[in-house]
Amino acid sequence: MPEREQRALTAKVLIPSFPSDSEYPIHDFSDDLVPETIAHMKVINGTYHYLVKWKDVEQLSYVPSSYANENIPQMVITFHEERLSVYGDFVQYFV
Repeated sequence: MPEREQRALTAKVLIPSFPSDSEYPIHDFSDDLVPETIAHMKVINGTYHYLVKWKDVEQLSYVPSSYANENIPQMVITFHEERLSVYGDFVQYFV
């Protein structure tokens, strides 16, 4: 299994490749959706965004990190913790 698919499985959302900006919309906050998990993170227009899987919704969407940090902080922490590996003095981060 390719490494990026293996990392996506850790997040419980299978993304076959790194998503492009146009593949998933940026969440407009017009709906009261309940976040399920964060699947990916990337920079869009100079700002960090998280790709969020919503409960009972098939379409994933990006949310700005400012929204995620304020509204789902534990999910953001878990997302980053799952991607850290520490080997003595060496720290590796998997995106």
